[in-house]
Amino acid sequence: MSYEELIVLLEQNEDSIDNYEYIEDLGSAVWYYLYGEEVDDSYMDGQFHDIGLTEEEMERLAEHFMEIDFEDPSLLEKLENLSERMMAFENFEVATELSAEQVAELLDIFTQITKIFQLDVSFYLADGAEKEPVSISSLIAHLSWQRTGKRCRAFCWECTPRESG
Repeated sequence: MSYEELIVLLEQNEDSIDNYEYIEDLGSAVWYYLYGEEVDDSYMDGQFHDIGLTEEEMERLAEHFMEIDFEDPSLLEKLENLSERMMAFENFEVATELSAEQVAELLDIFTQITKIFQLDVSFYLADGAEKEPVSISSLIAHLSWQRTGKRCRAFCWECTPRESG
């Protein structure tokens, strides 16, 4: 859809592009105008819950990402480099298929992503309401125990934007 077509669609529905601060909101409105139904993104709620992120944490992350200048050439170059490095992992399905070197590479990519996006990430082993902090390396070791059939408690994580300062 061209920009002109977008403007016409909005006008036909007595709406304006000026009513939208976030592209996601505009996208939802366009979907509604074209297909007459709300965008169902409820499946995402379960995805983030499954990895231990609360709705409050997701909202904070969304707000944090909205403040990032994704048109900054330096940021785009860093993300492109990471994307190229991640291409080496596009065909694996489970972590047990990875060598120690590949796991180390994934950990480095993850670390670079948290630095680029200025995120503090904490990992925990969880057993009911009890959470035990662990390093990402320890978490990987716990996950590798699953390969040998040893029981591992579930893990969760918290992700918090770093304070500017």
